[in-house]
Amino acid sequence: MNNVIQVFLPMKKLSILMFTALAIFTAQACSSGKGIRVYDNKSSLSRPSESLPISKEMIENEITYELYFTLEKNADCIKIDILSSATVNEFSGKKESLKTFFIAEQIIDVSKFSNEKTKYIYSEMGRNFDQGWERKKDITICTDKNDPISALKSSTPYRLRFSNFQKLRCDFEVNVQADCRVFYHEKIPETNQPGNKP
Repeated sequence: MNNVIQVFLPMKKLSILMFTALAIFTAQACSSGKGIRVYDNKSSLSRPSESLPISKEMIENEITYELYFTLEKNADCIKIDILSSATVNEFSGKKESLKTFFIAEQIIDVSKFSNEKTKYIYSEMGRNFDQGWERKKDITICTDKNDPISALKSSTPYRLRFSNFQKLRCDFEVNVQADCRVFYHEKIPETNQPGNKP
């Protein structure tokens, strides 16, 4: 009987240790996914550089492109990323990814409050690089409940300015994730009318 007890106790302790380790592992796995948001919709637009509007407001005095977008409905958050690539071997068609820098801006209509010819002003919402040109792949912009101006509204147009600092022909892919559809425009839409949605 003593022998049975001596064997049973270590096994019980081992089971407790294994259960504790499993619980810790599960908690860590769950916490690692905390804060990761999944959006209902991802709207993408792919264009070659020669078909994109060129912005008058350049990034680092380099050729800069621009696109506008609107939201189908008000949103809490949106996630933006812009990719670019260029063909490095015409024979094989091999492409190389390029670093893309972009700025997201809210367009504010000030025509009712200004006596000048200025109709719109642009308010920066975010960018994927810092002062040292350290770049992030994407950015997330959310409505600040304490700042009404930051609200992501369907009635507000937004602008994306982007550049990879290359003068060669390249291809861009713009991606905006949201809990609603996203419409792209080549110029500021006068109303919240649907634009290009692939």
